[in-house]
Amino acid sequence: MRDKAFPAKTRRRVEALAVTLALGLAGCAAGPSESGPSLAPIWQEQFDQALADDGLSDFERQVLSDYQVTEAEYQEARDRYRSCMADQGWLVTDQSDGGYSIVSAPGNTQDPPPPPQVHNGCMTGSTAWIEPLYLGPRDNPSGETRVQQIRACFQAHDVPDGAGLSDDQFAEMLYDINYHPSTPQGKLCLFDPTGSEGMTVEQAEAMDANNNVARGTINEDGTITVEYRDGSNMTVTPVLVDG
Repeated sequence: MRDKAFPAKTRRRVEALAVTLALGLAGCAAGPSESGPSLAPIWQEQFDQALADDGLSDFERQVLSDYQVTEAEYQEARDRYRSCMADQGWLVTDQSDGGYSIVSAPGNTQDPPPPPQVHNGCMTGSTAWIEPLYLGPRDNPSGETRVQQIRACFQAHDVPDGAGLSDDQFAEMLYDINYHPSTPQGKLCLFDPTGSEGMTVEQAEAMDANNNVARGTINEDGTITVEYRDGSNMTVTPVLVDG
């Protein structure tokens, strides 16, 4: 077994940022929900969208049908993801910060990270919908978009980037593959605007320097293809946000 660990949480953060910004530019939203606990409208819309997905697994539909995801349900989704990855030759280990690391299983001669199609395929039916619909309402109960969170963080920490831009222009600035925040605090705001990830400035600077995501493209079927600068790509079924 190769002992080179792949810090999956880092790549997941960058993928999530690309997907969120792509959707923010598209201004997507779903219809009203039929039931569920008290949620910010954006989370109700996202539960609606998930439940309208014909490809939803029985497990996902059972978890999401009451418009909330419990800690136990979230952990079961992660267990299913780990089991799927193990079947594909990858060992996934949870870490204390909520992320996970991935190493090659015995007999697997590939170095991490796993191919995007393996990672994405194992997310489908397990964590693809459940993880964002657990973490989102938990970490952002008011339902602010990622772009709004980043802008508020910039303002709170005197980051000058995009100060005179409209909301749409600000989102486009963030989505530009050549954009890098002008200050260390700005880099932290970009990757962890609310502090819920527990990132440090040093970690954010490293992520900004090594960001391999080139762009996220919305496809006709509503999925998003995240393209990497190394030529690889992965297609995900996103949770839509109101841009």
